[in-house]
Amino acid sequence: MAPAPLDLRSWSERAGLEGVRDVRAITTGRSGSAVASVRTSTGTVVVKVTTDPGQLARARREVAVLGHLAGHPVPLAPTVRGTVVGADGVAVALEQAAPLPPAGRLSAGDWQAIAALVAAVHLAPAPPGLSEVPGASGLPLVLAHGDCHLDNMVRDGSGRVLLVDWQDARRGDGLDDLVFAWQRAEFEGAHPPREEMTATYAAARGLDGAALAPLLDAAELRLLRENWPPFLAMGDESGRTVLARRLAALTSAGREA
Repeated sequence: MAPAPLDLRSWSERAGLEGVRDVRAITTGRSGSAVASVRTSTGTVVVKVTTDPGQLARARREVAVLGHLAGHPVPLAPTVRGTVVGADGVAVALEQAAPLPPAGRLSAGDWQAIAALVAAVHLAPAPPGLSEVPGASGLPLVLAHGDCHLDNMVRDGSGRVLLVDWQDARRGDGLDDLVFAWQRAEFEGAHPPREEMTATYAAARGLDGAALAPLLDAAELRLLRENWPPFLAMGDESGRTVLARRLAALTSAGREA
């Protein structure tokens, strides 16, 4: 159960925010976390609070990852303004950033920035203690976001694209991050420039783009078969048709995982 609005003020103060003036609930995610916009004496921040006992391990993981990334020279997530890690719940306060436009309104430059961001995540040192989910690609294990889609991306005041919601962070080959961003966007009717993004991503990671393409196909096929079925009912028929056609194209090309 998500905390009541009054609890959000208390959690904000526990996180060390000073002069809390206004707390406005934004949303309650599927994980049971409550998210609020909080005005303080020094500006507006976003506070995320998790109290569901079954989700606390994931919330603690997010706080640990965000703390680790705070020392990284390239910003990958919004700046942390305060945290609480307690037996009764976990809270993290982040510098406010703007959501990205809908997928269909992103420019070619936006998509390239997303590809560069995903590559930068995979080049960052992973914090200790993350679970390992090796892929079949044979690529080295890297820090992977684990839930990489446009709803978990924001733009900071300088225009830089950053990732939020790090509760599913892990060590893996990273390919699911790029593939899932494509799939979610296409499910919503957008057309991300896959080839150009693959080239940007491969160059940043020092990989051969031509050799990477079939590995991305294999990762995509696996996600379509294993991850998507429970979520297909959430979209409209056009989205399901897009994924069905992609699945048919991958299997007919003989790219069985």
